[in-house]
Amino acid sequence: MVTMIKDMENGVSYIDVGNPIDVKSIDVDMNGEFSTEEEIEKHYVKSLTSEIRDKMATSVYHIISRHFKPLVRREHGNVEEELRMKKIEYAFEKLKWDRDVFDAEYLTKKTKEEQEYEEVIRTLSNLALDSIMQNGFCGQEWILSQLDIDNKDVVKRMRKYWQDSKSKQKVLKK
Repeated sequence: MVTMIKDMENGVSYIDVGNPIDVKSIDVDMNGEFSTEEEIEKHYVKSLTSEIRDKMATSVYHIISRHFKPLVRREHGNVEEELRMKKIEYAFEKLKWDRDVFDAEYLTKKTKEEQEYEEVIRTLSNLALDSIMQNGFCGQEWILSQLDIDNKDVVKRMRKYWQDSKSKQKVLKK
């Protein structure tokens, strides 16, 4: 397994070459009710993917702990948003976007559970907004959850950054 982390501030990449992963030796829990061979295969692939992702995340953690200075939360307003914006700005520096291609470039695969969760949050958020408008009920947690999902949506964030930068360019041209 090979894992790489790029330190953009110092122009250095750290690579960790670990032991090979023998997929056949990964113990996959096949308990559950499956009605078709396709469901069995999907469960097997999903389980293997999860195990490999965990191993890669552990490798990333070890690289970060060895080579990067820890962030101190109180020194930052919103660490997650700061890091997200750094990555978005970096992408726009390297790639010259001249049209909206974000749906194709940032194809995000979501599990059925993730899609259902987002739909529930979206519905409850809309209900909370309607309720606030009608009788002052506060469903703040649902609205904040919806905003959090939207903030983590790569396509939406890249598109918004691109549109904001285009509108600033138009203002400068006048």
